[in-house]
Amino acid sequence: MDTRVITLECKVKDVDTRVQEVEVSRAFDSQTSEDLKSKNAELDKALQTERAKVAEQASELKTLNSVSDDIENLRARSMRCNLLFHGFPEEKTHEARMSEDCAKLVLDYLNDKLEITRAHENIKIERAHAWCKIRFSKIETSRCYVQPLP
Repeated sequence: MDTRVITLECKVKDVDTRVQEVEVSRAFDSQTSEDLKSKNAELDKALQTERAKVAEQASELKTLNSVSDDIENLRARSMRCNLLFHGFPEEKTHEARMSEDCAKLVLDYLNDKLEITRAHENIKIERAHAWCKIRFSKIETSRCYVQPLP
């Protein structure tokens, strides 16, 4: 009977040891869970802050797009008295493009092709310049933008 009691005492000690280990493990898990909850709350707060920033930036972008549209509208309105001439050959070098005299090109075109006599003397051009390069079936042409005097 003595051996049975000793065996039972040993088993009880083993069970006590396991229970203590489980309690320690549970305390660690509980602390880890609290840490994770705290970090999750911090991340939620940071996420809300970032979402607010994104919403603010989206609003600013919408405003900027509106301003860009307004600028494009004003640019189009300012060009309503202008003439665009297409089909002039694009200069090959940068230096040639920089020294290009669009007003002379247009006046020569008016005089030679449209047969407007004395175009150089009768037509006054306030400003003229090459506007942009356009590609039509691999042929490079440029536009001359002309603003005649009112």
